[in-house]
Amino acid sequence: MSNKKSLLEAITDNIKGGVLLDTFSLPKEDNSDPNKIRFADGAMDGIGIYHMGQPEITDELMQTVADAFKYVGDTPKAMKRMSDFFVKIPPISGIDTIQRFIIDNSQSLDAQKVYMFAVDCVYSTDVNMVKLGLMIIEIFNEPDEQIKRIIRTLGLSDEFTIFSVFNMLGWENGNQEIFELAQKVHGWGRIHTVARIEPETQEIKDWLLREGIANDVVPDYSALDVYEKVGIDKLLKEEISDSQLDQIANVLLSMFDEGPVRGISALSEEEATDMLDDFISQAEVHSATLDICDLMLTISEDERFSAFTDKYSEYLNSTKCKTLIENELDKGKGIRLAKAVGIPYKENIFRHLKTDFNSGYGNCGALLDDDAYREKVVDVFKTSLPLTTMIGEPTTAGGYFDKYADYNKLAYIIQLLKEYPLCGTDLVAMALRTPIVQCRIQALNTIAEWCKVRECRVKELSDELYQAVEYLKQAEIDDKVKELFTKYNF
Repeated sequence: MSNKKSLLEAITDNIKGGVLLDTFSLPKEDNSDPNKIRFADGAMDGIGIYHMGQPEITDELMQTVADAFKYVGDTPKAMKRMSDFFVKIPPISGIDTIQRFIIDNSQSLDAQKVYMFAVDCVYSTDVNMVKLGLMIIEIFNEPDEQIKRIIRTLGLSDEFTIFSVFNMLGWENGNQEIFELAQKVHGWGRIHTVARIEPETQEIKDWLLREGIANDVVPDYSALDVYEKVGIDKLLKEEISDSQLDQIANVLLSMFDEGPVRGISALSEEEATDMLDDFISQAEVHSATLDICDLMLTISEDERFSAFTDKYSEYLNSTKCKTLIENELDKGKGIRLAKAVGIPYKENIFRHLKTDFNSGYGNCGALLDDDAYREKVVDVFKTSLPLTTMIGEPTTAGGYFDKYADYNKLAYIIQLLKEYPLCGTDLVAMALRTPIVQCRIQALNTIAEWCKVRECRVKELSDELYQAVEYLKQAEIDDKVKELFTKYNF
């Protein structure tokens, strides 16, 4: 008997104040490489729902399901056969097939044994088995309070939220349960709950407008859902507050982005035009915010709404909008808007970079193209990063986690220095001496680009860089980095 904790126990142990700790993720089966990039909890199912078609369920796979339910009195055997099924069909794609099989064979299956098998599954250490348990429990009558508590608890993990929601949809007070769960999840779980919640009360509508797109994945996934459930088109015809208009602008910005899913294009031309006309009317009488101004600029640049260009341009050039932009520049924000309305911004964001490096370093690209600021920006990175403590022998650590934040900042500027040969040479050389793969790769890419621009070899480009490259060639242990030595003929 394994002493390994069930996933339910792992989740329960990491709940504080009714929600999961931010640092929690489900234990992964393959932990042999701590630097390996893994999908966040719930990501694979989210991608499957929004971006993948339904896989074909063959007769052979159906037989696997049938075999599994022959063993429902023997949980390990039943789980083993269902594991074989899930190798080919992920649980999220197999829900209908499995539930339909149980329902179609309800006369021959022992309902009590099937239900107990499901309960065994939710206590499993295997992610797919927990999902199987949840999808089986869903087709039975509303469960007792003990099982409900288990479903609520599992739902706090983004990996299981959608399966818990499917259960809650059948409960007498299911919509309220989903609403309460929605407020406690922040990744894919937030996306799934927002998609399935009904805006039955004003409290729910207010929360959706305020928090509905605030997820840790991409807000676009929920923007259209929020727009429709809140009734933003109708809300814009009413008397609203400054904060509500700002929240609406935030939702509409995500609808215009249309990265992973449809947004504004899902509306009819008539509805979109009417709604945006109402938005500008509201904006004219409310306080300006960064999101409102960003939306105005986004619309003014969209050819589909060229009829509004003059109106939005007038708003962007208004005194209240320009004053807002100038204030936001001091926080390192509003660069795109400043460019659009001709407000000088470089001195503001350089000052912010120096005073708040951790939040301002991402703006360095807006300064490096200016001869007057380029070397100054490089100097800020030199003085703000703990460079001496960042040096170390090469490892295979990719640098994709929060603990590598300083290395990521170094890799970021080195990547941008490609266009400026020999600017920040010492930073690039130093990056070759870091333990993080991403820094070394970016440094070699930048050196290669400099050699290409100068039409020379590394030795002629810089003795400092040549020595650093030669040392790394002997010390490197990561295959991806080694390939670059050959690719660039170093």
